Amino acid sequence: MRITNLAGVALIIVAAFLYFGGGYASQRSVVDVGGMSMITEAHHPVQPWIAGLMLLGGVALLITDTRRQRARS
Repeated sequence: MRITNLAGVALIIVAAFLYFGGGYASQRSVVDVGGMSMITEAHHPVQPWIAGLMLLGGVALLITDTRRQRARS
């Protein structure tokens, strides 16, 4: 499998994960007194249009590589 195909498949998988509830979490120290500290964690979802763009990019990579392989044959 070519690197372009792998990149396209990877983009499609990551886009699906992000679209169906994926995101990222950030931690922040709220209180730090002596040896004790309090940390909060916030979950930030990724906008669905970003996942859609990633999906389109992955599909475009797969289509482009397939057309290149057919042109060489």
